[in-house]
Amino acid sequence: MESYVRMIPVLRAEEAMAAANQIAVGSGVMRSEDRQRVVSSWERAARAGRPEPRIRPTPDQLRQLGIGVKVAKKTSEAHGG
Repeated sequence: MESYVRMIPVLRAEEAMAAANQIAVGSGVMRSEDRQRVVSSWERAARAGRPEPRIRPTPDQLRQLGIGVKVAKKTSEAHGG
């Protein structure tokens, strides 16, 4: 219980700082680079735990890397048609 009681001021301070940042970003009084830093931190927090989206390279990009690619045409048989 003592640990919880000790953390209350810390949590209140974090919440107050977050609220101040939200107001500063929303009202437009924050410098552009500071605003971007704060918004980027919010975006990172929102993505936490999510896998990065996988980007598939195009056949041309693979060829540029020296990877041979042969693109097969789709047929209706291959897709259950």
